[in-house]
Amino acid sequence: MKFNKEVFITYSILLVLFATMVVAVGFDSVTVVTPLSNDNISGNTLFNVTVANPDGLANATNATFSLLDFNTGLLVYNVSVNPDDPDNLTFNATIDTVLLLPDGQYNLSVAVSNSTGTTQVVNDSITNITVDNSAPEVVLYKPAEGENFSSGIENFDVTVNDVTTDVDSVLFNITNGTADTVFIANNLAGSDDWYFTIDIGSYNEGVQTWTVLANDSLLNQNDTESITFTIDRTAPIVNLENANKTTFTSSTPTLGFNFSDALFSVANCSILFDADILWTNDSTVNDTSTNFTLNPLIDGNSYNYYVNCSDGSQNVGQSETNVFIIDTLSPSVTSINFPAEGANLSSGTQLFDATVNDDGVGIDTVTFNLTNGSAIVQLSTTAIGADYNASWDMSLINEGSQTMTVEANDSLGQVNGSESVTFLVDRTAPNVTILNSSISGTDTTPTVTFNFSDALFSQASCTLYLDGTSYGSNTTTLNDTNTDITVNSALAAAAYTAEVNCTDGSSNVGNSSTISVTVTAASSSSSSSSSSSSSGGGGGLGSSAGVTSSSSNYHKEIWTSIDEADAVVIEIDNDDLAITEVSFDALDTMWGPWIKVEIKEFEELPSSVGEVAGIAHSYLDVSTSTTLENELIENVAIEFQVALTWLEENSLAASEVQLYHFADDATSWEALETSHTSSDSDNAFYTASTPGFSYFAVAEGTSSSLVVEVEESATVEEIELEDTVVTSEPEDSDSEEVMEEGLAEEETKSGSGLGTLLLLVGLGVIVFGIYALYNRAKGHHSKPKKN
Repeated sequence: MKFNKEVFITYSILLVLFATMVVAVGFDSVTVVTPLSNDNISGNTLFNVTVANPDGLANATNATFSLLDFNTGLLVYNVSVNPDDPDNLTFNATIDTVLLLPDGQYNLSVAVSNSTGTTQVVNDSITNITVDNSAPEVVLYKPAEGENFSSGIENFDVTVNDVTTDVDSVLFNITNGTADTVFIANNLAGSDDWYFTIDIGSYNEGVQTWTVLANDSLLNQNDTESITFTIDRTAPIVNLENANKTTFTSSTPTLGFNFSDALFSVANCSILFDADILWTNDSTVNDTSTNFTLNPLIDGNSYNYYVNCSDGSQNVGQSETNVFIIDTLSPSVTSINFPAEGANLSSGTQLFDATVNDDGVGIDTVTFNLTNGSAIVQLSTTAIGADYNASWDMSLINEGSQTMTVEANDSLGQVNGSESVTFLVDRTAPNVTILNSSISGTDTTPTVTFNFSDALFSQASCTLYLDGTSYGSNTTTLNDTNTDITVNSALAAAAYTAEVNCTDGSSNVGNSSTISVTVTAASSSSSSSSSSSSSGGGGGLGSSAGVTSSSSNYHKEIWTSIDEADAVVIEIDNDDLAITEVSFDALDTMWGPWIKVEIKEFEELPSSVGEVAGIAHSYLDVSTSTTLENELIENVAIEFQVALTWLEENSLAASEVQLYHFADDATSWEALETSHTSSDSDNAFYTASTPGFSYFAVAEGTSSSLVVEVEESATVEEIELEDTVVTSEPEDSDSEEVMEEGLAEEETKSGSGLGTLLLLVGLGVIVFGIYALYNRAKGHHSKPKKN
């Protein structure tokens, strides 16, 4: 198709005419109502535009709101809206500036168009609109987090800054969880600093929270910044856990305390001992027992201490001051005044007395304990100064050896019960028996045989009486032993009544029944007779002789007393007991002691005693009286024997036997140093040292040998013939027989040679005789010659 110039010109003219007509019917004006220039906006903001159309010919149908960056002119956000009224004169757009517009400055442009497409553009007078959706920034300077206050005036300081708009107001809110106090902060002119001065004394104690409320001109508020601080005017309460402890029985006592504080979990606590800081802990835990053990203190001295604790607010609490003394010693029993050691108290009311002292807290009670090993009598004492005494009717105490132990207690419960004495209660006289039924004869100094028995004494002083006159005595008569007393001066021919009286160690006198003694006049054909008895018993050097009792399975020895330094030897002649002798040295005097050696089956031993290792020969119990204690003896030795048949049956050498000891407080058998001293054709004999008496076992073990093993010596004949030419002995078992035959042959040869010499030489009889004697002597002292 060709271009038609005339048509183009015609259409152009028509278009211009149409446009002119549209303009002729356009809007009078478009006005932005909100926002206005220099407005500050925040959040959801209403953008409003009105159209002026007085002729009513315009038909505005659309408005576009465009927000341009104030500094760059770039479009940030636009939105198109329809009219909000029937006349199409009002256009509104609500814009969420928080979501759609960053904080900053903007210019607003609004374009309104009609249905014909003709557009009316608003002018550029709406400029510098500020969008601010951010709260001010807050920095708290004073006080610091966790700071503590007790009283006084304190400044609370912050800085508040808003980069977009101005800070409008700053509030300080202080709360302790129950009540809020709000203050309007002051601004330091020309700065971002805000402050307020607070009187701490007007606030309750406790943890406080300070929150800052900062608002800008658009009411954007920052209320997230806060700190806590503590107001505390109350010191910790400190308690001594040993406050009522005025005396310690340890030289290194432990001091205890605790503190309580309503606000702080720990405190800085110190123990001040005699005004000096002895111990400090800056993290002592609240409401918890805290203990500290002192270094050794001097006994008898007085000390004082207290504890102070400082909490996080520097409030200091102090305990009371406690004064105490150190007393580690029990009372001292200076002396037992009555009875004396070994005294005999058999009757009447006796006054027991001891002197007791205490240099510490003082005596609380003193008790005298009387015991004979089975029954105990406790005597309460009366104090007269340092002397304590008590009376007791001796008829209420059983007979026998008694021990009075002084038990002294101080007020701390420290007891001295180590001091004691032994005394004897004996109200029973010896039982005396004369063994002669009667005596009759011409003997003017007859002998009376008797014995006595006494439960407590091993000997007595006995006297023979004829018609009431003493005719002899034996002051050391042994208990239960037949004893003779011979009349010590000649009797006239007459009839007499005889009796024997024995006085024991308690001065109790026992009388025998009487017998008749008749002395007749002597005649030339008369004869006299006498009788004798032997006495025996055990004992040691210087000790009062012992009384022996024994059976097939035990041997018991009883003494009246054993003196200090006595060397006591007890010989036991009982093939059923392995032990043959017990010996020891006394370190102190002992009254009424006894010792018993008894063979035991293993099952009869206490359950705490186990079987001895190795092959057991026998178990023995060596028991003693309470007065014969292991602490009172030394150099204790036990000799024992073991049958060679037993050794052979168990394939043991004599050196493979040992003595074992099981002490009362032990948990196992102790092997004692044992020596094999000798052997005979039936038994091997041993000796062993022991620290004391208790349970023993003879069993397989190791013993050193004191037996010198001597090889069989050369026979007498070999020694006498050692100068001969024979240098070796016969090697077979009949060497002794060969030797005897050799000697006989030599003698035969020597005799034959002598006869030959006499015939050949022809010497004189005297010369030949001398020669023969010489060779005969030589023949007897020479060894047999080899054939």
